Amino acid sequence: MVDNGSGGLLTDTDAGTIANKPYLRSHQLVYPNTETGKFFRMRIIALNEISSVQSTLTSVILAGVPDQPATSPVKDSALSNES
Repeated sequence: MVDNGSGGLLTDTDAGTIANKPYLRSHQLVYPNTETGKFFRMRIIALNEISSVQSTLTSVILAGVPDQPATSPVKDSALSNES
C-alpha cells in the first residue's frame, strides 16, 4: 500500500501484478519525474491462508537521478595510500 505523496489515503498498488505470488521477494514502483521530492508513505501486508501481518508505516522521499559529473574523477596520490 502507498499514498499519493501528498498525505492521501493508503491504497493497494499493483495488486494485479503482485497478488498470489508466494515467493515474491521484491517489487519496483515507477513514478514520473513530476513526483520527485514528495514523501510517500508505504506499508507492506503479507497474507497467507491463516492470517496476515502488516509492516510499520514507513515514509520515503522520492529522489531523482543525479546529473552526470562535469569532469571525470581524479586520484590525488598525496591523499591515497594505494599505489
